[in-house]
Amino acid sequence: SRTQDLTAFIIDSGGFDAKTYTLLVALAKRNDELQLQWQKSNEQLLRVAGANEESFLSEYQSFQASLDEYQQVLQEKVIDPDAIALTLAQANDLGRQQSQGVAALLAKTSALLNTSLESHRSTSIWYLWFLALVLLAVIFTTTYLFIAIYQSLTDNVREINLASERLG
Repeated sequence: SRTQDLTAFIIDSGGFDAKTYTLLVALAKRNDELQLQWQKSNEQLLRVAGANEESFLSEYQSFQASLDEYQQVLQEKVIDPDAIALTLAQANDLGRQQSQGVAALLAKTSALLNTSLESHRSTSIWYLWFLALVLLAVIFTTTYLFIAIYQSLTDNVREINLASERLG
């Protein structure tokens, strides 16, 4: 969006000055950095989401190619040439396409993350219930064994008391 706005401003004003040229080049470099960070994040997302997300991978690769093409157009038609070779309408259309692509990909990413989170949540709840049942089984077994040991000891003490009364 900032790149689109700055490009539109440069085209509308008829060219660069030192400040706008520096800003546009800096934004292009920042876009490259953001692309690398986004690529790493999406690789992690795919690792978490699993290999069955082919549609997301193809959408991501398509967007990545589109963004590379946008940056290349800016470089070739706005930054590098002596005269700007991009119209305001073309610049706005290209910028709008990139914004729509980002929004669509972010929505898909959010949906994948929510799906993965819900899956992990339901799995953890299942494990929690399983652990609770195991703990209850251990508690009941331990209680039964303590009662059995107590009963055995009291029976033995009672037998010893009865035997000592008969002898004495």
